[in-house]
Amino acid sequence: MKPIAFATLSLVLIAGCNDAPQPQEIAVVNAPTEQTGKNTYLMYCAQCHGASGDGKGSLQLDRPARSFIDSGFSFGN
Repeated sequence: MKPIAFATLSLVLIAGCNDAPQPQEIAVVNAPTEQTGKNTYLMYCAQCHGASGDGKGSLQLDRPARSFIDSGFSFGN
């Protein structure tokens, strides 16, 4: 039992010796990137979630699409 406890304690101590994670840089979004994202949303997402993200898209679904405006979840998904 002592060798297992010693090995476990050793692994915990070794794992705690690694460097702290470096803070990530904030990405700067330029106008072309923003427009590409908007076009992608309109092409693949707006049919269900609506052009404004309110969940009122043009497709008839079995259950309502999530509203991105409310920040809520629909039916647990």
